Formats: sequence, C-alpha cells, structure tokens
Amino acid sequence: MPGRSVLNTYLVEGSVWGFSDSITLQLRLIHVYPEENVIWAESCSSDLTNVLKLHSDIAGEIAEKMNLDLSSEEIEQFPAPRQVNPESYKAYLRGMYCLNQLTPESTEKGLEYLHEAVRLDPGEPFAYAGLALGYIEIAHGPMATDDALIKAEAAVSQAIKLDSTMAEIYSAMGALYFYKFWKMDKVEEYFIKALRFNPNLAMTHYHYSWALYVLGRMEEAIAEHKLAQKYDPFNPLHTAWLAGLYCYDGQYEEAIRVANEAFEIQKDYVISYYILGRSYLALGKTEEAIEAHMKLTELYSWWPSALGCTYAEVGRKEKAEKILNDLIGSDSMDPFKAWEIVCLAAALGKNDLAFKYIDREPQFAWLVGLPQMPEYDNLRDDPRFDDVIEQFNLPD
Repeated sequence: MPGRSVLNTYLVEGSVWGFSDSITLQLRLIHVYPEENVIWAESCSSDLTNVLKLHSDIAGEIAEKMNLDLSSEEIEQFPAPRQVNPESYKAYLRGMYCLNQLTPESTEKGLEYLHEAVRLDPGEPFAYAGLALGYIEIAHGPMATDDALIKAEAAVSQAIKLDSTMAEIYSAMGALYFYKFWKMDKVEEYFIKALRFNPNLAMTHYHYSWALYVLGRMEEAIAEHKLAQKYDPFNPLHTAWLAGLYCYDGQYEEAIRVANEAFEIQKDYVISYYILGRSYLALGKTEEAIEAHMKLTELYSWWPSALGCTYAEVGRKEKAEKILNDLIGSDSMDPFKAWEIVCLAAALGKNDLAFKYIDREPQFAWLVGLPQMPEYDNLRDDPRFDDVIEQFNLPD
C-alpha cells in the first residue's frame, strides 16, 4: 500500500501479570500487512526492582525484530534501565490506577498512594510525576483547591530533576503550561514530546485535544480526542467530552449520540448530562435541556450552574438568579465555585459580576477555555474580555 509506514504494519499484543514483587509479560509481535503473521512471541519476567530494564530490553528487541534503524535520539527514548524501589513502584501503580477512575473519591485515594510512593522512595520520579498529574486533575475539576496547581508545579519540578525521559513528566508540564501559565506555544511542545516518549497515554491525548480546541483547531482536537478514547475506551470521560467537542462544533445530533454512549460505560455519567443539556438547548429542545440539567443537579449537587445557565438562556431568570445567589452566599468559595459564578453571571448578562470572579485568585484552571467556549459568548463584546484573552498568549 503506497504511503503506508513500516510502523503501521506491525501490532504488539501483550498481557501483564503481577505476582508479589515480580511481573510477567506475554508479548506477540504481529506483522499485519499485507496479511496477519506472528513473527515473534515471548514471555518475559522480572522482579519489580528491574522492571524498567525489562521495558527497555523489550523495546530494543521489538525494534530489532521490526528491522528498525533507530537514531540515537530514538534510542534515548527507551525507558532508562535503572532500578526502582518495589514498594514505591507498587504504590505508584495503585495511585495511577485510582487517578484514572476520575471520581473525587478515587482521586483522593490515588494521591494518598502517590504520597506514600514518595515517602517510600523520595528519589523516585514516577511518584512525583504521578503527584503532578493528580493535582492537575484536581485543579480543573470540582475538587479544585487554591493550591492544587502550585503543588502540581512543585511535583513536576522535582520529577524533571530526577528523570528527563518520562512521558508522564512532559505530559504534566504541558498541562501546567496550559492550565496555569497559559503559554500555548510551550503547551503544544510538551504534549508532543510526551507523546513521542509514549503515544499511548490517553490522558495526554485528552489534554492536548482541549489545548487544540482553545487554539481554534477543532478538526485536530476531535482527532486527538478520538485517540484518547481509543487508548482508554472504558473511561467515560473520553467519550463524554468527545461529545462535548461535537457540541461545541455545532454537531448537536452527533453530540447527543456520543454522550449517550458514555452512559453505556458508566450509568448517569455527569459530563454526559451536561453535554446533553447543552445540545438539546442548541436544538431548541427546551424541556429536554432542562430535564438533563435537572438530573445532573440531582445526582451531582456540586454543579448547580449548569441548570442555572439553562434557566437563564430559556428566560426563566428568577430560577437562575436563585441559583446564582446561593452560589455567591456559599459558606466557602473555591476555584470551581468561582468558575460556576462566572458562567451563570455571563448567562444572566451580569458582566461586572462575571469579571469580578474571573479575576479571583487563584483562577480556576478551566478559565483557559474562555477564548472558544460558547458558555462565555455573552462576555465577548465587553472590552474587558479582550484584556483577559491577551493573558492566554494565543498565536495570531
């Protein structure tokens, strides 16, 4: 087939078993074009102390079987064959597993494991990289704390001192430049570098997708989000927010279809209700939109602004004002709640209030969506909006 790269003619299949302090991998290298043919199969074992050497050896052997002539730069991307502390590494794996569940409870548990990994081995870069990614997840979700991105920055700074070859570290750096520093040229550089080291990191594809969206590159954003879905198909986040991109692209029927697919992965998934409400509203299906966002609020009381914004947009101002006043009068204020006030104030045309909470420090990580997201459309004609957008360092 003309134009087909050598890498696209091979497939690696594998299974992993962990037993106490050891790991076993069963691998097959399959030549899939022009017809499927297993050209190499092997079972490899190692104790956890030498797991990175095992990974490096396997990568080298697969490259040899594929007759790849690797450059020195490509060889440097193999995992560094250093020893690891088995208990710290196990705590890291457990922590990352919990983080990938993406619930408040699992995120908290994941951070506990990652702090334990650091305690067991303060020189382990995996643990610090995991901590950075964990705090980044907290920073752009309902658990957002004032210091989450500060802690993420400290963790990634320590990780890069210990190891400059880890995909997870560059993924965390890309996310930091996206959500904290708002330096979009660096964002893309770090995400691409992370994916060169490991193209299978679903969360890297996910964050990179939304960076592309903010940059106005919707077609690329959707393609990148599909890769996140491909590499972690059982995570409803990647399906539901893919529906979000379809919604923001005006593909409302497709957004509804894909949002419902996420329900098949996880019943009553919060993001799906949000996207369904936005999509129904855009299609003029007012009652369906209200029903979706009422269901969201019933199940997830921490996100009342979704329903408030829908009320505002369909003219039920009193109901929207009630939700807004409840948010403002909350006993405590955090970055996520401040962001909810921004969205709801914008929907109600209360621009002074919206900009007051946009300027609240620390700013919520997802304010980075201001340049593109329709939730902020009512603010775009305000001269203060351009002043805010300038902070994002977007290319001309």
